[in-house]
Amino acid sequence: MSLFGLALLLPLAGSPDFIVNAAVRAETRGGMIPYAVGAPASEAIDLELLPQARLALQHDDGRLTLGYGPRLFRRFINLPEAQAQVTNTDRFLVLHSLDAGYRHILSRSWSANATGSWQRGESDYGALTTQVGGTSGSGTSGSGTSGSSGGSATSANNGSAALIALSTLLGTVGLEGALDSTQRISFGGQIIEVRSIGDQTGGLRVPRSLTIGGNAAWELALTRVDLLRLAANVDVVKFDALDNQPALDFRNVSLLGGLERALTDTARLGGQLGLLVINSEDTGTQVQPIGALAFSFSPIQTRNVRGEANITVGVDGFANPLLGAFQTRLNAGVGMRITVPPDWSFGLNGTLVTPIDEQASGAAAITDNLLGQTVLSAALPIAVRLDENFSLEFGGRFSALAPRFDDPNFRLASINLVAYLAITAAVESVL
Repeated sequence: MSLFGLALLLPLAGSPDFIVNAAVRAETRGGMIPYAVGAPASEAIDLELLPQARLALQHDDGRLTLGYGPRLFRRFINLPEAQAQVTNTDRFLVLHSLDAGYRHILSRSWSANATGSWQRGESDYGALTTQVGGTSGSGTSGSGTSGSSGGSATSANNGSAALIALSTLLGTVGLEGALDSTQRISFGGQIIEVRSIGDQTGGLRVPRSLTIGGNAAWELALTRVDLLRLAANVDVVKFDALDNQPALDFRNVSLLGGLERALTDTARLGGQLGLLVINSEDTGTQVQPIGALAFSFSPIQTRNVRGEANITVGVDGFANPLLGAFQTRLNAGVGMRITVPPDWSFGLNGTLVTPIDEQASGAAAITDNLLGQTVLSAALPIAVRLDENFSLEFGGRFSALAPRFDDPNFRLASINLVAYLAITAAVESVL
């Protein structure tokens, strides 16, 4: 019987607990915001509403969750009327999101899980990661090859790239367990489909992409403070033809080995290194190194203040559904969070993603190919819990797009600098 079949029988297997959760987040932000990819920034105010309803069925051996939450977005921007009509964003954009998941305890050592999610609708180009599942990849997930191996820039009707309308499907299955007191093993699989919908007037168009993959990982506790990890991943990725862009097929295998050590009670250092093998009819077979280094620590640990920080840097492969191509990228990030119990928290984080393979550059990178180039972002979130049902968050955000760092015409574009204020209300009930 399938995992989802087990999930359907779960309510009949006894008296499960029904947990109902409802929440809504309302956010307003204002500042300098580009109306489209590569466009200069203009004064703007954004309104975003994120209601969500979630149902969980908890049983002794399993947990089933179902959730739905649309994203409603409206931008008020200082643009000439004719330009606003071309961008087709002078209205509320709605993105529907539905997800389900099931986790089953097979024994004291083993468990299985399955998840599925579906998104369909429109969003502003700045929220692309909401629809395509994020822009961060890893050597063992979404592995990729050189962007020069194929793929053209995302195209936009009427010369505008102000919104994107997509449908995405994601499904995963997994099995994990302990072989003994020092060893753990896991297996997984996934399928992802991304496609454009609608007539795309004033919006981005992307080729339909389909990714089917599988992965396996093994962990061994060498000592009380040292952990060895080995991982393998296989992906098959297909991009359909779009306009002048031909159909593309890629097959990728990545192998990684890593070590993690607890330096102290509050500091950990980990690293991984491996190879990525890519095969396509266009470029044949390529082999390139991948890896990552991560350091986490707690700079502040007192009775009244707790602090956590992390630094990561690595090289990965990423199947970019917006470009219809693979990219090898450098990823770097820093983050810090300070918690002042019981109600306050302060954060600071920044990320950098940039391609390190051959890519279109120069003027083309500032227009059509900008989404496949360098991305810089930073955020300063400050949050306070007002009571058990309400919380408030405010702060600032910055992001910018740019061509490759080695491009002679390098400059920041699509600079987004805003201040924001958000309030979240949530309730939960056990039936």
